[in-house]
Amino acid sequence: MWSHYAKDHSGVVIEVSNEHPIFNYHHLTHRQCGVSKQHPIKVEYTNVRPGQDIPDTAIYEYFEDNFYTHFATVKGIPWEYEQEYRYLLTLDEADVGLVRLLKKTEDIQETRLSVRHVHEDLYKVEYTSPEDRDLLKWYLAIHQGRGNICDVILFKRLSRDAIKAIYFGCRVSDESIKEARSRMVKSGFYSKEITFYKGKESDDLFEINFEEVNFHEEY
Repeated sequence: MWSHYAKDHSGVVIEVSNEHPIFNYHHLTHRQCGVSKQHPIKVEYTNVRPGQDIPDTAIYEYFEDNFYTHFATVKGIPWEYEQEYRYLLTLDEADVGLVRLLKKTEDIQETRLSVRHVHEDLYKVEYTSPEDRDLLKWYLAIHQGRGNICDVILFKRLSRDAIKAIYFGCRVSDESIKEARSRMVKSGFYSKEITFYKGKESDDLFEINFEEVNFHEEY
């Protein structure tokens, strides 16, 4: 996690409670879709690429739920140390899309969606009301087909109350941690119950231990 995804121990990892109501996001009309899961699925690690050893349950079935689930939950053995679990969702359940813009913003405006600039050619697209949720996927598909956008990535919006803790890498300075905590508190967006930890390399083992960071300043 730290060497691959968190900038070589200089980034952060966010702990999220999967018991929070935010994970009860399945719309009633989508619950009949067997690919969309209400609980995380354990990833299978193997040397055989997906498609070369498909279980019979994924081949000889009336619907194709297990077929798609198989391809979405198989990874190579070198990644086994991650011990990953995955939530599988339908496109209808997405809240936000991040896209690369290939044409001018005025060419892709939509009154029922919000299109906001993030960085360079990266834009954030999201619906403005829950009634327009289904519009998001069609909007992105149409403009991707027209060549207006590319590199579409869809996300679920996370509730701030679902965030339980933030873990800072062992190469993050104490000053940076204090600054991050101060900005979070002053924003008023995040829960005050979030716990902060900082990593510390073990002197004896190839492992990282985490110690809680205590703040004495009042904001």
